[in-house]
Amino acid sequence: MFQTKGGWGHNAYPNQLCGISSSWEYSLAFNLDSLIAKDKIIHIKEHHTPLYSVEAF
Repeated sequence: MFQTKGGWGHNAYPNQLCGISSSWEYSLAFNLDSLIAKDKIIHIKEHHTPLYSVEAF
């Protein structure tokens, strides 16, 4: 987890998580747009995660 000016974000390493055998090292990043070099982004997908709170549980 990372805290940025825009809120919290996180990333994942799908090469290891999904067993991808590639010389490219992929990363899934959520809410970290400002921290990623634009020329390194290969796909953008809009994603909505519900806000969990104590009241929601």
